[in-house]
Amino acid sequence: MARRIGAQSAMEYLTTYGWAILIIVVVLSVLVALGVFNPNTYVSDTCTLPAGFECQSSVLASNGMLTFTISQFTSTPIVLTAIGCSSNQSILYNKRLSPKIGLRIGGNVTLSTSCYQGNTIFNGGIGNVYHGYVVINYTNNLTDLSHLAIGAVVFKVRQIATTSTTSTSTTTSTTTSTTSTSTSTTTSTTSTSTSTTTSTTTIVSASTIAYVYVLTGNYRISVVNTSSKGITATITGLSHSTGNTANYAIAMTPSGATAYVGGFYYYLFYQPAVSESNIISKTYVNVFYPVGASNGTATSFAGISIAPNGAYYYATDIYNNTVSIINTSTQTAIGTITGFQSPYGVSIAPNGAFAYVSSEGMSTISIVNTSTKTITGTITGFHNPYYCGVSIAPNGAYAYVTNYGNNTASIVNTSSKSIVGTVTGLSHTPMGVAISPTEAYAYVVNQGNNTVSIINTSTRSIVGTITGFYYPYGIAFAPDGASAYVANSNNTLSIINTSSNTRAGAFNGGSGNECVAITPNGAYAYKTFYTNNYHSYPNIFTVSTSSNTVTGSFNPFGSSFYVNGYGRGFYGLSSSPNGAYLYGTDESNSTVTIINTSTQTVIGTITGFSCPYYGSVSIAPNGAYAYVANYCSGVVDIVNTSSKSIVGSISGFHNPWSVSIAPNGAYAYVTNYLNTSISIVNTSSKSIVGTVTGFHQYQTFGPGFSPNGAYAYVANQGNSTVSVINTSTKSIVGTITGVPSPLGVSVT
Repeated sequence: MARRIGAQSAMEYLTTYGWAILIIVVVLSVLVALGVFNPNTYVSDTCTLPAGFECQSSVLASNGMLTFTISQFTSTPIVLTAIGCSSNQSILYNKRLSPKIGLRIGGNVTLSTSCYQGNTIFNGGIGNVYHGYVVINYTNNLTDLSHLAIGAVVFKVRQIATTSTTSTSTTTSTTTSTTSTSTSTTTSTTSTSTSTTTSTTTIVSASTIAYVYVLTGNYRISVVNTSSKGITATITGLSHSTGNTANYAIAMTPSGATAYVGGFYYYLFYQPAVSESNIISKTYVNVFYPVGASNGTATSFAGISIAPNGAYYYATDIYNNTVSIINTSTQTAIGTITGFQSPYGVSIAPNGAFAYVSSEGMSTISIVNTSTKTITGTITGFHNPYYCGVSIAPNGAYAYVTNYGNNTASIVNTSSKSIVGTVTGLSHTPMGVAISPTEAYAYVVNQGNNTVSIINTSTRSIVGTITGFYYPYGIAFAPDGASAYVANSNNTLSIINTSSNTRAGAFNGGSGNECVAITPNGAYAYKTFYTNNYHSYPNIFTVSTSSNTVTGSFNPFGSSFYVNGYGRGFYGLSSSPNGAYLYGTDESNSTVTIINTSTQTVIGTITGFSCPYYGSVSIAPNGAYAYVANYCSGVVDIVNTSSKSIVGSISGFHNPWSVSIAPNGAYAYVTNYLNTSISIVNTSSKSIVGTVTGFHQYQTFGPGFSPNGAYAYVANQGNSTVSVINTSTKSIVGTITGVPSPLGVSVT
């Protein structure tokens, strides 16, 4: 009876809950089939390469064949030599790449390689997961040193391998890109590896991207990827550590291996000078340059004092912190005294035994022994003694020193070598001081209000003022004391009648507006000053495009060659088709210089141009002729490269600056400075056949053509952009930004 009841209960239970259990079993079966309970279902593909590399577009096939894209962003171009995939980081399974693959900075390549699990090639169905490592062998393009890059990978099998004839050969498919608006041209020869037992490494595709080298106004080159229009590298070092650099031109060799940047560097050189005037006839006589010019370093004479015998004089150099001793007969330097700091004034004692030199930088007076030509003592307590601000009395017992810093004059006892008195009440900016031959008065120049204060040396007080000077600096008495002479900033010498203490006229004393001294015979006045001018050195930098670094610079005329004045150098550059020589335009003398790139020397000159300027020369791809743009005459001259002469010209331009002949030689682009356009020239008919507009006003340079001639790139200095021109439609199709003040464009 109990058994019958239990069976009945079980039947009732199954009847009641059986359908539910069945549904649960079915659902679980479906979930299992869908892989819900398989941890591999939730695995994502990962490929983590070392710094400088990126892994993209990865696919793992069921036969263990991994296909993925590598991009490299190391500091230099590299060459991939072998690649492999293993579960234990072993290089035993790496296969050599044939040919080896060169990758620029920012370049990428798609590769396929077999992944090993232990000692055998991985084999798995869809959804199976592979854990391993990608191992890359590569060399540094600059050092040729070998390196290893290992990255961890986790991949899920996502496709079934296809079967075809077994092959271990390398397959290459190259895609060439220009800009984002261009079309891609692909050629391929397919050879697929097949069996699960054959290990292969296949190059699927390698990108060859054109790069625009933009010469910028901050001594750099911005390297622009034409596909992304982004700056991928910046080349620095296009300036000289000494002097100032001006770069105006960039040219690429046809191989694309080297870029040349032309221009010049220059020094603003200074030369201390002394002008001589005859104070009897009141005429300018001569100018002397007792010491040499200084390249790039400021130098100038300030204080001046003539020895009692007139045989020599002292002149202070405020920038070199020296005193030059100059022979008055030969007007050449015969000695130098050092140890000062901004020496603005000097006075030789009447007995010639010593001199006082004021150092504005230290607010001191240095005592110089004129026999040993050395500093033998120092007097302190002054306040910025400035131009021409020291004078020793005729009896040698005392000296006056003007203090620019507090508008006073200090009185120094030359025996005790100390300050014994102060004169106050001087006007703003006291400069030169001179004590009269009678020692009764000291005259002080006040530059701030164009006056001269008269000090009674007995009472040490101001007893008079003379007006009417022009930013005066120095003052000196004639030996007889009847006159004093004031050096004005307009190169004149004002004459003071010391009896009436009035101005008695002025005359042109020649260049020189600083300190003044009168010769002991009373015949001549010497004024100090300096001249400046430019020394320009033509210069060309060489740039390696594989490393994007400056590899050197040279002056094709010789390292010591320079010209006086600003601007001698290269404003346009163009390479011959074989890279053997360069044409460089020189705006300062309207010539084209021919430069041998091997010897880096000048091998010829072409004349007859009017005014070639920025980017103003382009050699045709066949090397037979060149175009030279002349901005002032509005013509482009045609040069026969064999005869090295002008054989024709094309007119109709608007101040043409830059010219570039297309890679096929069929046409040329010429930028017009004044109407912000580019003229298209048919090189066969030698005529203008089209115009491209829409550039930034005035400052357009270039253009540079892409290697296939499909695009031209034009630098707009005014708004720091580069315009991209489609040469088929003759229209602007893109803009590259972020290039500061571009001056030229070249493409590789």
